[in-house]
Amino acid sequence: IFEKYDRDNSGYISTSEFIHMIEDHGLHLNAGELEIAMLTLDYDGNGRISYEEFLSWKKKSSFQDLRLDDVAIQRRKTFLDLFRKYDLDSNGSISADEFVGLYEDLKEAEVVSHDRTSTYEDMDSNSDGVIEYSELVFWLEKEFVKLGYM
Repeated sequence: IFEKYDRDNSGYISTSEFIHMIEDHGLHLNAGELEIAMLTLDYDGNGRISYEEFLSWKKKSSFQDLRLDDVAIQRRKTFLDLFRKYDLDSNGSISADEFVGLYEDLKEAEVVSHDRTSTYEDMDSNSDGVIEYSELVFWLEKEFVKLGYM
């Protein structure tokens, strides 16, 4: 699938190539939904999807998983706003230094129960030293289920 939609053979799927891919799989998303879907697959936040990112997503998800109901869309928009608030340098990831403020907000909201270092390591699921949007979403949704919010 990846090679079919990497039309320019760059080794990445761009936003325009991603649109073709999801439309070929029966999804027609508005601009907000598209942004959320793209960020779901684009782990490193560089605006394009690598083969490794696509493969990692495809192992646990399907194209239909990108279709969200109104509640899920609103929740993801809230998560995106939270992510952007703490991605202080706008590089598509939250560093350990940027995480300090996020942790304090999560602690105040009683979403975290562990110390900052443990929470950061748990949230950084690919262990690359930074937190991408998709990692934040996965972690928050997992914690919200534990807390009975979802």
